[in-house]
Amino acid sequence: MWRAWFSFSARTPRGASGASRSSSTTGSPTSCCALRPPADVGKPSQTQDRHEERMAELLISPDQIYREVQKAVADALQISAEKVQPDMSLISDLAAESLDFIDINFRLEQRFGVAMPRKYLLDHVEELFGEGTAIDGGGRLTEVAVTIWNARLGSAGPRVHAGMPLDDVPTLVTPRTLVMIVEEILATCPDTCPNCGKAAWTVVEECTIGCGECRSRAPLVTGDDVIRRWLEDFRARGGPMSSAS
Repeated sequence: MWRAWFSFSARTPRGASGASRSSSTTGSPTSCCALRPPADVGKPSQTQDRHEERMAELLISPDQIYREVQKAVADALQISAEKVQPDMSLISDLAAESLDFIDINFRLEQRFGVAMPRKYLLDHVEELFGEGTAIDGGGRLTEVAVTIWNARLGSAGPRVHAGMPLDDVPTLVTPRTLVMIVEEILATCPDTCPNCGKAAWTVVEECTIGCGECRSRAPLVTGDDVIRRWLEDFRARGGPMSSAS
């Protein structure tokens, strides 16, 4: 089944110290292709836009996120950071394999204190709106899948088309898409700390958001929940899933 391709057992990164992660942790090489807010349907409110700008740009800049992504990819693949460029395909250009994506995700989770998605965008579509909504019986993308993909990534995202084999989609993952997913997860930081009630978020340990008053870590939404929330909102705003399910 096509879903099995996107789930892998976690492992400790090459050269990383400490205990290995739970064997129930999985990762998807293409889950990171799905986290850019759409330009129209499902567009966040102005309040959310301002909140995302504050968290993503003032606390941890996109440049800093990119540098950490670049390092995570380089360390996982055991290559120099200079060889990792924003729009390189992790698979086609850098020869990353399935377990390398687990390695990269683990490093980013440790660095930013986030939970990267365990499932691919289209896997979530199938679970929420019915099997066959995004992937047809032959393992190819449907028109609905293309509509959702384009809405999620916008005009700057890599192009897909109906009938495209699902196995071709992972080659579209780049360091830039990893930056996008980290940015959006960080942007879910609440306005105030739920432990002390203070609006005193700051950056601790270089790339982790924490409370400057009580030192607790920010309760960030998981990458999978970010995707699910977006899909529900997309459908509520007139997306195509209701007619397909």
